[in-house]
Amino acid sequence: KGNGDFTAEQFLEVMQGEDEAHQLLSMGLTTAPGCNMHCVYCYNEGGSREAGNPIKGRMTLKDYEKSIRQAAALGAQSVIMVGVGETMMDKHFRRIVELTSARGMIPLIFTNGTLLDRDMADFLYQHQATIYLALDSVREETFNLITRSGGFFGSVMQGIDNCLAAGFGKITTHNGHQVTDFAVNTMVMQLN
Repeated sequence: KGNGDFTAEQFLEVMQGEDEAHQLLSMGLTTAPGCNMHCVYCYNEGGSREAGNPIKGRMTLKDYEKSIRQAAALGAQSVIMVGVGETMMDKHFRRIVELTSARGMIPLIFTNGTLLDRDMADFLYQHQATIYLALDSVREETFNLITRSGGFFGSVMQGIDNCLAAGFGKITTHNGHQVTDFAVNTMVMQLN
C-alpha cells in the first residue's frame, strides 16, 4: 500500500508538473545509521558505512519535519522509510511515523523485523503504515548465516506474529489496486 499503487492519471499529473499540489507521489527518507545485524549482502556494513563511505551527517528531527511537510505539500501519498541499517533504530523513528501519518501519507517501513514487538506493531498499524520485512530464510541456521548474527530469528518470527495480531496483512483496495500493508522481502542467493 502506497508504493507503486498509483493510478495512471496520478502518474500523468505528476509528469506534466502543472499542478503544484501534485508534483510528487512518494518520498524516500533514510533514517539514522545503525543496525543489529551484519547481513552478508549489506552494502552499508551493518549501518556503519553507506556504499563503502563513512557516514558524515545525519538528518535532525527538524530536517525530517521539513521534508515531510514539503512532501505533503507536493502531493506525496507515501513516505518510504529505509535505514542505513535497521530503520527503526533511529531515535526519531516513532515521531517520523507520526508526522507522516498526520499529513495523510502512508509510512512505508523497511525493517529486519527484530524490533517489531507488540507495542511497535500496534503503533505502526494505528498510523496506517505498510511494512516490508526482510526475511531471507525460514530456517534458523540459514537465517543466522545470512544475517551473521545469532539470536534474532525468534524475535523476527514473533515480529511477524505481532504484526498479524495487530491487524496487518489484509488485502484492501487503494487507488484501484488490490494491496496489502505487510510484505516479506527475500534476497535470493545460494545460501537460501
